[in-house]
Amino acid sequence: MPRRGFTAVALAYLFVFAWSARPVMQPAQPSIEPTPTAAPPTDEQVVLRFLALVGNPTLTMHVVADGKVTVTGSGVTNTVKIASDMDISGEDGVGKGVVDTGPSDVTFRMLLVGGHAYIDDNGTWAEVPDYHPSTPLNPFAGLTGPGDLSYRGRQMQDGERIHHLSALVWPGGDLSQLEAQGWTALKIDYNLTTMTVDDSGAPIEMSFSGAISGRFNEVAASAAFEVTYDFTKIGETVDIPSPA
Repeated sequence: MPRRGFTAVALAYLFVFAWSARPVMQPAQPSIEPTPTAAPPTDEQVVLRFLALVGNPTLTMHVVADGKVTVTGSGVTNTVKIASDMDISGEDGVGKGVVDTGPSDVTFRMLLVGGHAYIDDNGTWAEVPDYHPSTPLNPFAGLTGPGDLSYRGRQMQDGERIHHLSALVWPGGDLSQLEAQGWTALKIDYNLTTMTVDDSGAPIEMSFSGAISGRFNEVAASAAFEVTYDFTKIGETVDIPSPA
């Protein structure tokens, strides 16, 4: 945080001289009532406000994600770095994606509308065939009630009160969605997901760390996720273009 300077207040003394030598009485200064400050929300209020906000099916926000997915199977481990910078409106979104496999990386503009995915092909939205979303655009879609969260404390940061939460359930969506990609017999190995929100419950950032295992194309396999999210423009207008 930047250091704040302190302003020195000079006290001026006014001497009033009158021909009659009588003291001049200064009028009494009206008392100033302190401006009341709102009481900080309780732990329960923060959790409920957060759930009410992110549970809105038409929630709009700007999401920047950065992370990696490490998949292991048949004794081979592959790590793919992923990143996205998107405007989201409910289940639709538009923005930029990056996939880095190590030897090469691909950056592309993408559009997700009505369960369909499109890639910007020289100014034309070309539909991605056989698109099956494995996770919802809203990274909080798996959180449905207060029992899914743990309140971890609060602190002041840059003059703003922030609150820390932990997810007690897998926030990455329904694992059955991965079956369309060849996964079966899936189970959650671990989940270490934390969130930071403000007094209103609006998310500021999230760290998603977790792993699943099962069988991929009939071979024992596992996948570990490490993704960080930053959230801004909560509730602001989002322009989702038409793929046409």
